[in-house]
Amino acid sequence: RELVRAAVHELDALTVTVDRHGGDMPSSVLPDEAVSSDHDGVPTGSKIWNSSEAWLTVSKWHPAGVVSSLPGGEVKWANVSYMSITELLVLTAVAYPAFVIALLLIITVVVSMFLKVRPELLHAVGADSIGDTITREAQAWQHVGIDADGSIQDPLYCPPVLPQECLSDSSRRVYQCWVRFCSLIPCWMVFGMPMLMMCLARPYPQEVFAALTLLTSAMIFINGMYMAIFAGSAIVRMRLQMPVDTSASTNVAASVDATTYAEVATALQQEQVQDGSVMHWVILPQYGEEVEIVAGALRSISQSSMAARSISIVLGMEEREGDVAHSKAAQLQADFSGQFREILVSYHPAGLPNDPPGKASNLAWAFKALLRHLVMGQHELSNVVLTVADADSEFHASYFNCLAQHFLETGDEIRYMRIWQSPVFHVKNYHRQPAPVLVGTMFTAMQELAALADPNAVRFPYSSYSLSLALARRVGGWDAEWIAEDYHMGIKCFLLSLGRSTVEPILVPTINYTPEADTYLGTVWARWTQAKRHALGFSDFSYFFMMLPLLFSYATTQRSGIQSLQAFWSMATYGVTLLIRLVNIHVIIGILSTYTLCTSLLKMAMLVMFSDDRNVDFLFSRTSFCPQLLMVSSSICTVFVSLLFISVYSLVRDRVEGEPERYITSSLLHWARNAIAIVVCGPFYFLGLGICIWKAALNVAISTSFEYEVAPKPTAAKPAQ
Repeated sequence: RELVRAAVHELDALTVTVDRHGGDMPSSVLPDEAVSSDHDGVPTGSKIWNSSEAWLTVSKWHPAGVVSSLPGGEVKWANVSYMSITELLVLTAVAYPAFVIALLLIITVVVSMFLKVRPELLHAVGADSIGDTITREAQAWQHVGIDADGSIQDPLYCPPVLPQECLSDSSRRVYQCWVRFCSLIPCWMVFGMPMLMMCLARPYPQEVFAALTLLTSAMIFINGMYMAIFAGSAIVRMRLQMPVDTSASTNVAASVDATTYAEVATALQQEQVQDGSVMHWVILPQYGEEVEIVAGALRSISQSSMAARSISIVLGMEEREGDVAHSKAAQLQADFSGQFREILVSYHPAGLPNDPPGKASNLAWAFKALLRHLVMGQHELSNVVLTVADADSEFHASYFNCLAQHFLETGDEIRYMRIWQSPVFHVKNYHRQPAPVLVGTMFTAMQELAALADPNAVRFPYSSYSLSLALARRVGGWDAEWIAEDYHMGIKCFLLSLGRSTVEPILVPTINYTPEADTYLGTVWARWTQAKRHALGFSDFSYFFMMLPLLFSYATTQRSGIQSLQAFWSMATYGVTLLIRLVNIHVIIGILSTYTLCTSLLKMAMLVMFSDDRNVDFLFSRTSFCPQLLMVSSSICTVFVSLLFISVYSLVRDRVEGEPERYITSSLLHWARNAIAIVVCGPFYFLGLGICIWKAALNVAISTSFEYEVAPKPTAAKPAQ
């Protein structure tokens, strides 16, 4: 700004002014109209809207002593309006939600300081130090109590969270206000931020236009580059790993009488694994699924060489289905008798408080039933690994072997903080997917695959995943009222372990169906229904901030106050990356369409309302080059990503239902079909995702519970016997 002010008073500097049409006007002394006496300081941005107000352009404001890189050293200025680089950078930071995250974290700490424990409970809340907690956990493996009413008392479940009932009356009211505020955060990010940017367009129209234009194009470019780089890396690793694992699981099973994966790992790696055996329990929550769909998932699990001796199944049925649920469970138990170590059936009752129907509530009930079964049967608990699967999931034959190997190779302390995730591809009915659904299948596969391959990525469990029984016990199992149970469980484990839990990849593919109806439009509508349900994962953004004050308050009440606070701040700092990941998944998709619309409306307003001397056409031409370059680069990345998906398809082609169309047998025609689908249907797909995010943000703000919308799945033909 000082440089600009000095320029007004140093008109003797040699300059070359470029007029509006690009012609040079050399002069050692500017004409009288070049500098107005009114321009004795930096102009106020809002004046640009008023045609009666004088306005300066760059050609009129030129500092002395400027060094030019043009041929001959000429100094040339485009005749564009004044724009503040400082305000441009600040507005760009405001437009990207990371600025909001930082502000929310500050507010969270302030709220935490207002929470006080009831005096009579202060001693009880602060009784445990971190050392006491570790000692108790070491003694808690087998000591799980079951009350007369069937409720479970698990000493391993002692989360570092201050219970709400321990808060004083005034603190409880403060916390309830905070919870309500947190429920509005998704709405603010999706609707409030675009509205704020449009309000700021009054005093800073040029800066807002430039910031939104560059930000939206940069987001698309970065996402495309991310998928192209890391998804390609993951595919290479899958190709290298799958043949070894598949053959190993078969050959070892044939040559070694292996009852546990400790022996299998010895044969595979030529080294002795001393950690003991691994017992797998696979939980299949379901509601309204046909028997053959669930049977397909069970058949894929039974392909493992460990199935009969080390893998057990929990069929999570819904009591609301009545006799149908009991008959389906009986049929599945009979059909797969002897193929698994054990098959347990749980029946989730209807009408429980804070228990909406859906996968999350069914899974929460099934987990409690399993834990009760293990305790009453006096099973060893320390070597149990849980796998959560959708009812239509089809696992790779070596998945459970790889899972056991990862579990055994990981150190004692770390293995009980791990969640394992395989890439999930929605391609089981790929040959029947309409073009709009196909676009979602490709981009979802590439996004998840890239996140698993990126060594620095913040990951969430997705669809079908595995974790130790110890970690599930530590966090109290699954929460019934949160619809997006996979993301929610990942965030819950992160918070309640104070940031120690991580998601690690197992690069063998799991496949399942996309929703499918009898007609083309019916299938598209079914996918829309599923997308609305997935978008409710946005609610976990609110959950994260709801929990932070209780975690902070708990840390301040511990005897080891400094140590506890250090653990909290370490978790909160790393948690910022988790929040940014959530932003990139949910918020960016929700605001991209909104920002694009805002930019178009602002451009129209500037064209209509700016006077000619504002030279707004120069602004548009100068700000269009970088976005156009980024969009071209993004298009190239999209082409590359579509090629990568063809490679993914080749890995799972034998597991996809139905015969492919003739053009799919040709890689070139297959790619061309997918590329055309992206070009034609891609904009509509991402607009639909944006609308789903908008609806989810509104639902989080106005609803205390969510409805689990069931999308129809295809009817699988029973395989020939």
